[in-house]
Amino acid sequence: MAQEVPPDLVATAMDYRGRTVYVAQSRLDHIAEEHPDVRHDDLIPAIQRADRRTRGNRPGVEKLWARTIIPKRNFVILVGYSGRTGMVLTAYTTRREPKEDDLI
Repeated sequence: MAQEVPPDLVATAMDYRGRTVYVAQSRLDHIAEEHPDVRHDDLIPAIQRADRRTRGNRPGVEKLWARTIIPKRNFVILVGYSGRTGMVLTAYTTRREPKEDDLI
């Protein structure tokens, strides 16, 4: 079953595995409030350039990791997937790398 298009859709992107990812205004508002270091302009390029992924904290959730967006930091986007579509849940930056054992 595919992810439903959110009523407050502001953008879509294709991840590196060819899956469609929706970006809703409500999630952008959450990211701006909780992770002010994340620029909205960086979100779509990060989804498109993410080249590693790890499991999220619940079934169907993945963390997409992009190295090339912000110097010396990883851009991490949590996406809830259903079939070949997903919804951005949140995004943040970190200096740490994903653990090799967590990669999927």
